[in-house]
Amino acid sequence: MLLAVASEPVHAEPAGASDLPNRLDQRIVDLARLPPGGPDRGPRVLVVDAIAPIAPTGPTASTGPTAIVPAAPQPDVVHLAVLSRDRGWAAVAGLDVDLASLGLGAHGAPWLIGLGPQRFALLVSSIGTDRSGIVLLGTDGGAGGSPPQEAARTTVELAIDDAGAADVDGDGTPELVVASSSTRRGGVLCQGTTIDALDAATLLPRSAIELPGRRLAGGVIGAFDGVAGADLLAYAHWDCPIGADTPPDVGLVAIRLGDGAMIADLPVGPADADTVLGAPLRVDVEGDGRDEAVARGPGGGLTVLVPAAGWRREPLFGVDSLPLLAVDGSQPNTLPRVAWLVPGPGPAGGSIQQARLTPTTSGPGPVAVVGRLSLSLRELGSERRDLLVSVVRGSAEAGSPPVAWWGGMADVDCADLILNGVMQPCGTSAMHPGAAWLATRPVSADGDGAQRRLLVAEGVAWEPGHGLPRTPAPWAAGPPGWWRHGPSVPFALAELPAAEATALRDIPTPGTTIEPTARGTATDLSGLTGERLFVRTSMLPSSAPDPGEAASVDAALLAPSADGDRSLVARIAGPPGVEAGVQAGVAAVDLPDTTLPDGSRPQRWSVTAVAINDWGELGAPARRTVLRDHVGPSVSLEVPFTSPLWPATTHLIGAAEPGAMVRVEGVGQVTLDPDGGFALDAALAPWPQTFHMSAIDASGNQTVREVSVIGGVDYRRFPWPTIVTAALLAAVAFSGFGGTRRVGNGGSSPTERSSSPRHWRQATIAADDGPFAEIEDLPPRGGTFRD
Repeated sequence: MLLAVASEPVHAEPAGASDLPNRLDQRIVDLARLPPGGPDRGPRVLVVDAIAPIAPTGPTASTGPTAIVPAAPQPDVVHLAVLSRDRGWAAVAGLDVDLASLGLGAHGAPWLIGLGPQRFALLVSSIGTDRSGIVLLGTDGGAGGSPPQEAARTTVELAIDDAGAADVDGDGTPELVVASSSTRRGGVLCQGTTIDALDAATLLPRSAIELPGRRLAGGVIGAFDGVAGADLLAYAHWDCPIGADTPPDVGLVAIRLGDGAMIADLPVGPADADTVLGAPLRVDVEGDGRDEAVARGPGGGLTVLVPAAGWRREPLFGVDSLPLLAVDGSQPNTLPRVAWLVPGPGPAGGSIQQARLTPTTSGPGPVAVVGRLSLSLRELGSERRDLLVSVVRGSAEAGSPPVAWWGGMADVDCADLILNGVMQPCGTSAMHPGAAWLATRPVSADGDGAQRRLLVAEGVAWEPGHGLPRTPAPWAAGPPGWWRHGPSVPFALAELPAAEATALRDIPTPGTTIEPTARGTATDLSGLTGERLFVRTSMLPSSAPDPGEAASVDAALLAPSADGDRSLVARIAGPPGVEAGVQAGVAAVDLPDTTLPDGSRPQRWSVTAVAINDWGELGAPARRTVLRDHVGPSVSLEVPFTSPLWPATTHLIGAAEPGAMVRVEGVGQVTLDPDGGFALDAALAPWPQTFHMSAIDASGNQTVREVSVIGGVDYRRFPWPTIVTAALLAAVAFSGFGGTRRVGNGGSSPTERSSSPRHWRQATIAADDGPFAEIEDLPPRGGTFRD
């Protein structure tokens, strides 16, 4: 299966999920968990299929029937499916949502907000207008229950940037909260932020909040003020100042969503061009239902924000850091904990740290930080360290949550900590280097013991010159209280043995090989199932030298595309039920084939590929020159030894180069299977008949073959030299045996034949009944003795 992002706009036709051998390989733009179903209580998910070009960011496009196109308008029909796992994953229900009646015109990719275990809101924003469409969906998983159904729909006059689920009025039922932030000036101040709350059953408006002059950035929904109903804690920028634009001051605001009251407005400090804030993370330290938060403080350090203590800030780490994880102490004998990244100065600086949080009445503040652990990024190596810091910063800049997991992998009752490049397996007291999770995110774990499986979202979004491949952020993988910032980048899914996520120590490095000869204008890249291949291709003029085989990660992934280059993402798909990374596979990659400056067609291409496996490990870049194929395709026809005679028909089996066009004279074009096999039915006479065949490959090379077939028994295939030799020997033996019998039974006595001694001796021997050849039968002068 090919998943592609390329740099020149080409029309892409939708590809159905039924075309794929493994349903998890279908391109997806969002994912939500459903309650288990079926007799085995197997896991179920709701997916928003990306079966047409998907456009979350950037002005690039792609090619091929399974293309993924960022920033292109989406079709008016959104395809949803419920997937259930028995032995393999299969779609058990589905729904097509027609958006045409919403009147959005060109719109972006859809995304989900979960409003309960079986209720979701599908959001779609118009491109270039301040309008968005919302469709309310309900499902209990289908296959014995109700399939996905549309419950309500509406259009709002907002270009929705952020959304979340929040119990606005405190009645135990979440509402849909949406927001739009604008930096356009309206007088002397920017227009600011609008927040609307919609009823989760009818989508009717419940409340509207205006925040003039301030643009909200990353946020989190929680219970911060002790009043019934949810609150929003978010960073807020003072944008569009009077006069020249300057780096804005950033504050941390808390807004009661029920009535719009500002319950806190705390300074953070000026934000320069290099500042990455990310989003606050909530955590209930005391377990009393009132939340604390991990957020930036003055000077850029991390603090634990305690609203119940007058919004007191307890220092967590004093230098510029990015929060990675905050979890409650929901498991027995565990305490709330938080993890964060310290980028650190220099190529070998920085660390990833975690600590437990506990309430206290004897210390200087209401929360104590205990059990601090640290892993120096120096242990990861400089190149790996830089990659992982870039991944974390990139997620924060895109408004996506960092890759973080706190839960049972191998054992559901024993939690593991997994971060980019770092892990702390259950029961251990130290952090260790771990899988990179580059452009890859663990979503959920299901099952028990050795059958426990990890579902992973594997990103296929990449724009050269704009950073590393980006990490997907589906609804199912969001942190508690997620204030979601727009749709996810597209992804595929993989299912892996959960225990391997914590058992890995020596991470296997993925790799790929590039076929040196093109098939028409495509070449094959090989690797292991589940690998994503980030590929750059370019045409080479006849005078250009061959590029070297070595390439750096920066040149392969991060360098901007040159004119005529094409960038795409391919994934080596696996058959259903096969663990990723255990079988070899091939992905086909199209090569650019436009006219060169001298007017000729390209005969050589430079192809560079970087493989990323299911654990997010990055392989060394591979690069080679690919030559246009000038060799005719293979084509053959099996000649049977025996076959039915006319008028009965004979089934003849042939084989050709996969993808070739094969014609048989008198029959026409024949259909090839994916491996190049084909079949003919013919009535054969008992004499030679010639089949004239021609095969043309994608490069235009032609091969002509003539095959002669005989009906009945093909006597030409008998071993005639052997048969003739055996017949001659048999004839000689038979003639000798017959001559002996005639002499022995002649009826004459020896004395009647001759009285000479010689004739008497010969007759005596011949008269014996033994099987002896007669001397007189030997050729004259042919023996050792002569007369």
